[in-house]
Amino acid sequence: FISNGIERRPNDLDYIKYVSNDQIVKKIDNTNLVDQEALLKMPSGKVPNYIFMGKGNLMFENKSKTWFDDNPPSVSNASAVGDLDNDGDLDLVVSNLNDLVSIYENQTEKTAHNYLKIKFNYLKPNSFGIGTKVYAYANGKLQYKELYTTRGFQSTSEPVIHFGFGEAKRIDSVKVIWPNKTFQVLKDLKVNQTLVIKPENTKPLKQKVALKNRMFEKVEGNLGIDFTHEEDNNIDFLRQKLIPYKISDKGPAIAIGDLNGDGKEDIFFGGSKYKTSKVYLQVDTSYVETTFPVFANDSIKEDVSALIADLNNDKKNDLFIATGGGDFYNKMKPLQDSYFTQNKDTGYTTQQLPDYFENASVVKACDFDNDGDLDLFVGGYAVTNDFGKIPNSYILVNNNGTFSIADGAYQMGMVTDAVWDDFDGDGFKDLIVVGEWMSPKFFKNTKGKFIEVPKINNLNGLWQAIEPYDIDNDGDTDYLVGNWGMNTKFKASQDYPMLMYYSDFDGNGQTETIACTAKDDLYYPILGLDELSSQLVFLKKKFNSYQMFAGQPITSVLDQKMIKNAKKLQVHTLQSGYLENDKGNYKFVPFLNELQVAPITSFLKYDFDGDKKEDVFASGNYLGVTPFHGRLDAFSGALIKNSKSIALGTQLGMNLSKKAVKKISVIHFKDKPYLLVTFNNSKAEVYSILK
Repeated sequence: FISNGIERRPNDLDYIKYVSNDQIVKKIDNTNLVDQEALLKMPSGKVPNYIFMGKGNLMFENKSKTWFDDNPPSVSNASAVGDLDNDGDLDLVVSNLNDLVSIYENQTEKTAHNYLKIKFNYLKPNSFGIGTKVYAYANGKLQYKELYTTRGFQSTSEPVIHFGFGEAKRIDSVKVIWPNKTFQVLKDLKVNQTLVIKPENTKPLKQKVALKNRMFEKVEGNLGIDFTHEEDNNIDFLRQKLIPYKISDKGPAIAIGDLNGDGKEDIFFGGSKYKTSKVYLQVDTSYVETTFPVFANDSIKEDVSALIADLNNDKKNDLFIATGGGDFYNKMKPLQDSYFTQNKDTGYTTQQLPDYFENASVVKACDFDNDGDLDLFVGGYAVTNDFGKIPNSYILVNNNGTFSIADGAYQMGMVTDAVWDDFDGDGFKDLIVVGEWMSPKFFKNTKGKFIEVPKINNLNGLWQAIEPYDIDNDGDTDYLVGNWGMNTKFKASQDYPMLMYYSDFDGNGQTETIACTAKDDLYYPILGLDELSSQLVFLKKKFNSYQMFAGQPITSVLDQKMIKNAKKLQVHTLQSGYLENDKGNYKFVPFLNELQVAPITSFLKYDFDGDKKEDVFASGNYLGVTPFHGRLDAFSGALIKNSKSIALGTQLGMNLSKKAVKKISVIHFKDKPYLLVTFNNSKAEVYSILK
């Protein structure tokens, strides 16, 4: 239940516009009469209250219109619950400012649902037992509650713990943990009764020192890896005001491999624009930052993806860096990727690449033509100053360490990640890409040419990552795919996909995008009048007040010709999940809702628990949105063993929430594996794996 309303709304945008007028400000400063006039013009803030039914699996359903027989607009500033009629369910009392109190009788007793009420007789002066915790077990399900009576402004609920048990006839056990850190257990209880419990036969509570299933532990000192990624101060929304999120914050690039020929794994961290990349060489006692001048001279570029591999078959590792950042445009040199080969002096030499200029998102290596050297796929993410236009992606053929573009540019979509995998089993590696405003795409390798084959339809998402993994243990390869998640202002479904209109709406030679979501069969722009009219000035004349704009669908905001001429990009789902392989055909299966709380941006496949079977660790979060969206940072990470066994990072000793994970990598130091977690605009972290 959510009590709602305010006597008057000082944040009404039309009112703010009125009282911000220079003439009104002067009058308010000079006379109290205008103060009163301004207060009277402030609109009412009375609105109905809300109540949501918990559906389980982190989901709720709005029942405000069906559960209340009378729910008028009001100013409800306090609420409390209690079983006023002693029928076993909780009734609701709501205090309304300058109005009568509302009492809502709960009629759940008319259903077959069962309950248990618990009152406490605890030690004085805390007779009610405030702070007592109760665990109730019934039919294999656990419920937990803690007794606190205050839930709102100047209101106190009945000091009772109330559990609902549905159709369960008996309660297996109830564990009571008292405020003095003792506990007692009651077993085999009947439902539909009120228990009065006092401390009896209590035992001291033993606090768990460590997580039972802890698998990871943060390493003090980070093995000497003190890298902190610093994002540049480019604000995308000043350049393209209507884009739905940033495109400039996709770094840092990270690559693991031997960079100095000593047989030990080293680490390359890419820098953001004008920030020097960092190299950490592994020595006997730790990792040590080492400067490679040829890498440092490349600091103007924004490094978003990188790989370390022997690209010219001289038995020495080389370095390839894909650049992006969404700041440079057209054919500016900082948009060119970088390719360095290792020379005889354990230094590096810059090598020439074909002329292509894109905001890249990913580089992946594979000998797709089976000629003994590694070829590359470079995915294009977005076009600077033209968000919504499909960028070019490239396949680079390797000829003795020299790369050339194979078969021209590919317009695959707004690519974010890719994987080489032989999805048709013909012995040649194929290519699968994912990206935003597009479905996962499968490209069959046909003698070095890549032809898209239909494998899945109507699955456009804001896809961020892909990983091959047999999640259902049926012997074939499925594909885990990370998406935006469900805990967001964005909404999308098969029947009502999220739309993004792309066009030059104001005829100034510069394209704009307008993202829309559906409600009650109509589409509405996500942005408000201020944001839209800051770019589309003609809207200021069309809507001379915020009240006129409020509730207008996109068909009323733009004229029909504009809508008809605009390109429509779609998103059908925001859920992360996996593409289940069924004899070469694929069906999308969403993850549990615990994995839908934020974007998933990275997967790492590794045998974490030492059972000789690979698992996958998923991580993510994203902060590159406007304040309207809030921070998408609630995901702690999760270990995926199969479709039915998933454990959150907080259960395993690694909490990656509150930060935006770029990538998780396995590094080996003194023959022991560690996890290296790289964040956007934050310090990298190292965790030991407790097998």
